[in-house]
This record gives sequence, structure tokens and C-alpha cells, in this order.
Amino acid sequence: MKKILLSITMFGLLIGAAIGQSLSLSDADGDIPANSVITKDVAPGSGAYATHLFVTNNSGSPISVLAKKIENYLEGDDEGGMQAAICWAGQCYGPSIFVSPNADTLQPGETNEDGFSGDLFESGYIGISSVTYVFFDEDNPNDSVSVIVNYIVTDTPSSFTLSFDGQDYENNEVISVAGSQWDETIVSHVHITNNSNKDINVMIRRIETNMPPETSSFFCWV
Repeated sequence: MKKILLSITMFGLLIGAAIGQSLSLSDADGDIPANSVITKDVAPGSGAYATHLFVTNNSGSPISVLAKKIENYLEGDDEGGMQAAICWAGQCYGPSIFVSPNADTLQPGETNEDGFSGDLFESGYIGISSVTYVFFDEDNPNDSVSVIVNYIVTDTPSSFTLSFDGQDYENNEVISVAGSQWDETIVSHVHITNNSNKDINVMIRRIETNMPPETSSFFCWV
């Protein structure tokens, strides 16, 4: 069993600002905090997998809400691989549509429980795809809420485990690293353990799912 150290660094100016949000998200399991990361396990050969989200208007006025997808990474995208699509306001759109043409007007306190579906078409590919879903006020795009959904398509158990600050983490688990807005760099050291009985040539792939403005990230490996 061999452990290897992966160093991940993010640098830039982090500016914290308190921005009031009129919209919130939930699903069948309960509330979803803004900017959360959700992992979905998708069975190979399933064709399509749907993520259903509920949007609530927490303000005192009606809001015309638009839905948007951001394709952080799609496995095999450069060769016609996995594809992502959205359904919103009673309409479903093809993978080429990133922002819904039609808005859904939510009254104060109203929750849209059947209006959004984020669909991943796995197209026979194995791997990880990541999509951010954003919901925003048509008249004020800065008033928005989002969630990142990582789709894991695999039928093979992982040979690796990760640890950070002495704590082991499950596959696809989110690690939070705190830092000050005055820090120029934030460094995370992650240990990777090969739990198999054979040597494995390990490569790292970085997927930037949600970067604050004027920041960047890189990693050091072997």
C-alpha cells in the first residue's frame, strides 16, 4: 500500500460579500445549501439520468426565474460523449441550449416542485461529468442560486482512498478548506493511497467547478 502526496493550490484575491438571495433550492431529500456539490451515481448503460430540483421564491414579490446549465466537464465531450440538457418551465431543451428561453414566474413563497430536470445522457461512456445548474431572476441576474452536480458513471470499485489532515474521505466527498480573503495562496495537501495489490500509474485531472472571480488554481503531482 503506497501513499502519494498531492498538493493543490489556489491563489488570487478572495473577496467575501454578503449578497441577499431571493431563491433557494431543495430536492426530495430536503434543502440544498447554495453552491453545494451533489454526487449522483449513474449505472452504465442507463441511457439518461435525471436530477430533479425544486426552486423556492423566498422574497415578497413574484420572480420570473430562468434556468441555466454550465458544463464544467463532460466525459468524452470532444468525441461525442456524454451530454447534458435541461427541462424548465414546461419545456425540455436539447444539449445545445444552455439558458432556458422561457421563465417560470414564482409567486412569493411558492416552490416549483415539478418544473426542473437536469438530464445527463451517458452515451455508453464511463467516467465523471460535472454540471452546474443556476437559477436566476430574469430582471436581476445577480439574484441567483446554484448547485454543482457530479455524475459518476462506473461499475468498477475504486482502488484508491484519499486523506486530508489525517482524516480519510469517501469517494466523491467534498473537502472544505477555510482561508482568509487576505491570503494570497491556500494550499491543500491530499494523500492518495493505492489499496490494490498491484502497481498503478496514477494521473490527476482537475475540474474547476466554481472559482471565485480573479482566482486561479493549479496542482503539483509527482
